Amino acid sequence: RVRAAARVALAGADGGRLRTPLPDALNCTRGEWCDSTGRCVDVCERGSVRVPAALRAALQVQDRLAALSPTLCNATLPGTHNSAITLADGYGSRDAAYTQALHLIPELGKYTGRFVTNNQFVSLSDQLTLGVRALELDVHWVLGELRIAHCGGLHVAALDSLVNDLNKALEVLGLGELKWDTETVGCNPSLSAIPAKDQRTALSALQEVVAWLRAPNNTDTFVTLFLDDQGDLVKWDKVPQLEQLFADGVVFDAGELLTPDAAAKEWPELAQGAALPAIGDILARGYRALVYSATDLQMSAGTPIWQESDFFSHCPGYSEGFSLASFLPAKCTYGAADNPTHLDDGSFRRVLLPELQYGPLDGDFRLLPINGTPPALNAIVAAELAACGVNEPSPDKLTPQRASGFVWTWADGETPGECALASAQDARWRAAPCEGATVAMPAACRSAEGGRWVLGAKAATSASVAGAACPAGSDWAVPLSAREAADLGVAAARGDVPGAWINLAAVWSERKDLAHTLSVKQGASVAAV
Repeated sequence: RVRAAARVALAGADGGRLRTPLPDALNCTRGEWCDSTGRCVDVCERGSVRVPAALRAALQVQDRLAALSPTLCNATLPGTHNSAITLADGYGSRDAAYTQALHLIPELGKYTGRFVTNNQFVSLSDQLTLGVRALELDVHWVLGELRIAHCGGLHVAALDSLVNDLNKALEVLGLGELKWDTETVGCNPSLSAIPAKDQRTALSALQEVVAWLRAPNNTDTFVTLFLDDQGDLVKWDKVPQLEQLFADGVVFDAGELLTPDAAAKEWPELAQGAALPAIGDILARGYRALVYSATDLQMSAGTPIWQESDFFSHCPGYSEGFSLASFLPAKCTYGAADNPTHLDDGSFRRVLLPELQYGPLDGDFRLLPINGTPPALNAIVAAELAACGVNEPSPDKLTPQRASGFVWTWADGETPGECALASAQDARWRAAPCEGATVAMPAACRSAEGGRWVLGAKAATSASVAGAACPAGSDWAVPLSAREAADLGVAAARGDVPGAWINLAAVWSERKDLAHTLSVKQGASVAAV
């Protein structure tokens, strides 16, 4: 009876169309994705998500500020978790049907839950348009190809030993090798509610990213690509094929990908442990992306792929994730109350909250409360994390509303202008006339000693007059990251002023200088704002 009900649920109400799990509020052009069995689901067409103008403008300014940050280690680079495990490419397409079938199993009683087996709704292109600058690509060897698939972490020694013995027998018989072990469960068979053979290739995912980077409006954007892979690639001798994906001319043109060798040549000081260069400096030399892997893949000499530990050795530290249950946004700490960890040590930090769900279990197969769902890294949490110095808040289920948590510059609904005031109340920016503002404010001045914020000696209704009154040893400046913006808000509040003039001149001139450099280097015209 349950099997029959599951078949009916999977077929869909109209004989093959699956119920869409897309949020009604997600404004995009609806299309359909169909699997190899002919079952289809509604999706947002690639590149069709509509981004509010104010959000788009704020994200563009933040790209310029990230480029100005003295090192990539300090930049705010919004990310997403399992970026390519997205409904736009069919992952989770059968979730609604599986959930319906789950509720027909009487043995589960009240512990039914639901299936959520994709991490994202929208395409990689749309995520990039929504401000994401750090993509995570789950790349695994599945059915004879490098594919985007979600697996790893499961190890059943007895079964793996059996498969290993079987492979030895196959080799003796000249019948090839079975490229599978228990760590592959999730990829094949797929636990992403998609037929394993329908999981997209890693090549097609990279082609989508590069197509977005080369679009006219995106030619001054830099993106990091984190490969969430596993040691099977070494065991099965597939690392050369992974490296080949990033070879010149396959997807990236020569000089587009910042490889370890290219970085060593451009910045010899890295060999002595210097910090990573500024994004603006990287872009000015024509590089558009870099790729790194957390797994020790025993890569070849001259590999285009960075080892995560080597890459982040050029920052004061690196960490991925911590328990948000103990996170105190007001103090920017987490952990034990009597010995908390502070988030202001300069480390490059990435934080994610998986929202996967397998019936009554969360993504780590732990039992959820009845009718419970995994906690979400929503817009509020993303903003709090970034304000505390987390470089990569990386949510699941990115939408324009959730992406609003990436914004730390212009206040909601604010139209960007040439001059602006940073509010002491929320640290966000409000446009103001450069001369004759309604309220006199001091300038935001950055101390050359330690980079801390101090207020100018003179409050003025003119931005330039206020900016000329910075104390000795400081310069009129603009925050370059979410953490710097939050610190400026605190400084203004302590100074008992409503806000402070920020120096936007550097932002606009940086855009023009970079546009000129790129137009010469790439032979393309980049419009300066």
